[in-house]
Amino acid sequence: MAKQPGIFILFICLLLTGCRGDKLPIPAEVPGPAFKQEFSQGKLTVTVNLSRMEMNVAQQTVLKLTASAPEEYKLELPDFSEKPGSFTIVETRYDKPELKNDFLSRGVSWTLEPFLSGSYIIPEMTVRAGQGNKEFSIIIPEIQVNVSSLLTENKDLADIAPMLLPEPDYFYYYLAAGLILLACALFAFYCLKLRKLPEPPPVPPVPPHIAALRALDELLARNLPEQGKIKEFYQAISAILRRYIENRFQLRAVEQTTEEFFSSLDSSSLFNLEQKQLLKKFMDHCDLVKFAKHKPAKEETRKMITFCREFITSVQ
Repeated sequence: MAKQPGIFILFICLLLTGCRGDKLPIPAEVPGPAFKQEFSQGKLTVTVNLSRMEMNVAQQTVLKLTASAPEEYKLELPDFSEKPGSFTIVETRYDKPELKNDFLSRGVSWTLEPFLSGSYIIPEMTVRAGQGNKEFSIIIPEIQVNVSSLLTENKDLADIAPMLLPEPDYFYYYLAAGLILLACALFAFYCLKLRKLPEPPPVPPVPPHIAALRALDELLARNLPEQGKIKEFYQAISAILRRYIENRFQLRAVEQTTEEFFSSLDSSSLFNLEQKQLLKKFMDHCDLVKFAKHKPAKEETRKMITFCREFITSVQ
């Protein structure tokens, strides 16, 4: 009997209120400025092209290097054995050598992809050409590329729209008034006859984003990377983000594989295209460490922590 007033009031609210959701527009991709420079020393000529110097985390830039020297000279092009300036090499392509006027031209291009926002430096590159005691070398200075974040551009995500009242209908007004009077009568009976002390209100649950940020702070306090427990750290940070998405958006993210999770997101409008791409990069990187025994650098680990915190605070 003590719970009846609350049930009627809740029923009234459901009749008189409604909500709607707005979809976020997907920003159009705007190409950044390109870079081109030519160097020469003796009979060696080198041309460097970079398709973008200003980009966002969802874009790629192509670094192309072309060298030309006499046919009898031996050309030596640079080789990125590691990530160039924290970029990820998506593709390496060597051009077919071309001979023109006794000069041999060779070219190579790298498709580079960033992981997080920031200032990226493509390190110095050295091109050599020589024959016997004759040798020419050109040092190409480092190139700075600025990468912007999509999360800051779309930081204010659409929230639940204000409640909209239904079109006027006197039947519902009379019904609502009658239910309110009935609820008041029941509440008065409760106060006068039962005279029981009101029960304390239930403790509100911790919001998903607060719980996720607390879990992230507890994980950082354990200092797992410093102890060499890289795989355990990536398992924990991946579980924190998956649990947050499941609790916040009611998606089955914890028990699903990465492929199953993104398959279920294809038809979902909870995230825009850029946010889905960032999530896939994060989970693919975690899977490389957990299942492919990939050993990330300290800078990659710090960027994973930064991404996880920014993503939770941006969509909460």
